[in-house]
Amino acid sequence: MRLLLISNAKRDGTGYLEHAAGEVADFLPDDVERLLFVPFAAVTRSADEYLDLVRPVFAATGREIIGIHDAADQVAAVERAEAIVVGGGNTWELLRRVRQRHLLEPIRERVRGGVPYVGWSAGANLACPTIMTTNDMPIVQPGPLDALDLVPFQINPHYLHGNPPGFHGETRETRIAEFCALHRGVWVAGLHEGAMLRVDGDRLELRGDAPCRVFRWGVESFEVAPGGDVSFLARRRIEHDSLGEREVPHHAYYGVQTVRALENFPLSRIQLSMFPSLITAFAQVKQAAAITNGELGGLDPARRDAIVKACEEVASGEHSDHFVVDMLQGGAGTSTNMNVNEVITNRGLELLGHERGDYEHLHPIDDTNRSQSTNDAYPTALKLAIMTAADEATTGLEHLQAALVERSQAFAHVIKMGRTELQDAVPMTLGQEFAAYAVMVGEGVRALRHSVDDLHSVALGATAIGTGITSPPGYAARVTEILAELSDRPLTLAHDLVEATQDSGDFVSVSAAMKRAAVQVSKIANDLRLLSSGPRAGLAEIRLPAMQPGSSIMPGKVNPVIPEVVNVVCYQLIGFDVAVTMAAEASQLELNHTEPLMALDVLHGLHILGRACRVLADRCVAGIEADEDRCRRYVERSTGVVTALNPVIGYERSAMVAKEALATGRPVTELVVEHGWLTAEQVSDLLRPERLVNPLTVED
Repeated sequence: MRLLLISNAKRDGTGYLEHAAGEVADFLPDDVERLLFVPFAAVTRSADEYLDLVRPVFAATGREIIGIHDAADQVAAVERAEAIVVGGGNTWELLRRVRQRHLLEPIRERVRGGVPYVGWSAGANLACPTIMTTNDMPIVQPGPLDALDLVPFQINPHYLHGNPPGFHGETRETRIAEFCALHRGVWVAGLHEGAMLRVDGDRLELRGDAPCRVFRWGVESFEVAPGGDVSFLARRRIEHDSLGEREVPHHAYYGVQTVRALENFPLSRIQLSMFPSLITAFAQVKQAAAITNGELGGLDPARRDAIVKACEEVASGEHSDHFVVDMLQGGAGTSTNMNVNEVITNRGLELLGHERGDYEHLHPIDDTNRSQSTNDAYPTALKLAIMTAADEATTGLEHLQAALVERSQAFAHVIKMGRTELQDAVPMTLGQEFAAYAVMVGEGVRALRHSVDDLHSVALGATAIGTGITSPPGYAARVTEILAELSDRPLTLAHDLVEATQDSGDFVSVSAAMKRAAVQVSKIANDLRLLSSGPRAGLAEIRLPAMQPGSSIMPGKVNPVIPEVVNVVCYQLIGFDVAVTMAAEASQLELNHTEPLMALDVLHGLHILGRACRVLADRCVAGIEADEDRCRRYVERSTGVVTALNPVIGYERSAMVAKEALATGRPVTELVVEHGWLTAEQVSDLLRPERLVNPLTVED
């Protein structure tokens, strides 16, 4: 790769980029005639204004610079570029726009393929693995913070050592030290203004006329003078697997197989790190395996203890940013399993006093993965993670249920018309309607909990296909017992381990229960929208809390946005269930290769189900009000009350008076008395509110 990463574009007494012009001219190959400029970071100036600002600098080198913003197809422009230039400004906005335009991967691929890259300030930040060490205010949300990952270290442009007199906030050094404490092993280059980093293949040079201050956890920060050796920043280790060698960032806890997964599966951008419950579950599986292997003589105490300690750290949430594989992947979850193995192993190596990647002393497969296969470790960890996710989802459902119960009690006295097929039926109370919703949600909770019970049966120790090959006698029963203790779950060893390795029916059951709850919650959201419709030309029996203006053209309109978004979530969950069903059906012979899809959809589905229920409860149900007068008027004007008179005057007369009431607009009660079928007192008694809404509890 060829990179020129410049700390700053402006310097006292010089024009824009003038201090770097000589380095730029020397850096660019002679055969590069046109440069593609990416000006997305300049928030306070237009792209054309920014292009006009930098054009003279590159024109002085005899080269033309064109703006990517003028390209009809920006991805194609990157693919044709002879060199790529990325300007400064706000790093957060730069990453957001690059990601929105789907340019991150094309730029990365082109630069790694040899296309020269020049970046200053925000453009230098973008070349790093992440933008976590930028100085810029996060004025936008760029999505994930991972960037181009062209160098294996972080940069802090415009670095300033110390603080101005009288300033008592954090220094840059303090902030970078905080980053290093959470990202141990990562180098950070603090580039003073005037400093530049030039990458030519394996060579890394500090250029310009200013120093670079260097940071890393466990190392006292120090400065490198202009022209000094900074090659250690780009240090990578070489790891190999059965397919050959790959470079791995020196700071990474993951290894070669994770690197291959990053290359092979750049799909959803939903990383394993976004599901901490799955990482924790995997760590518990690996810890249980290490303890069991230690007991059975497969691991010496030092290796066992290193793995156990690393697992405890991972389970507690440490090192989460090293779990980088995409949740969608081929290989039945092997990439996820190896990502976990490599992180635990490399952290274990540190605990043993060795370098990351020095697998002679602790090996990700021979030691951390001992007596396991992806085919038993992955589904076991997934089951534990789903149990945790289901707990969170049921808590959300119960929160919604409690809100519905509270409203049912508040509305217990409100008489309204019940409806079937959207037609008037018989009277009820609004409280009864909401109480039914609460019961409905409770049924969803019960079904979800019941489905989770089946997950307690695991096949850990059955290794590849359920026969237990490579695991020692007694391993499966003992590792299951230890995992039950670590996870505090009532786990049992499956009765038929071959069946348990290939059958995904347990995940289908949970998905179906999740879908059932989604259907029930969506029905409630539908009813809330219908009952609140209007407010003048609809039912308008209830008023939902106003959350936001509902139209950009119709003044005063307020839409039921919370029930609407809950509908959207529920539709997504129904779609997830279809995908999970198809994935489970796809199992062939002794293994189901589609478990990563089931993992993503079930875990993500349970998460958004619980959150949607909380949003519905807190931002809608809790604030619902009843229009009692309107509800009562509907009852009084409805022909549905004639049903209460049916046992006394008979069906034929009831039907006749209902038709007459509809034709004349007169109340049913008035017509019954006029026909002489009942007295006014009898009608009044038969239509008492308590008799209408709770006829089984009223004594004559």
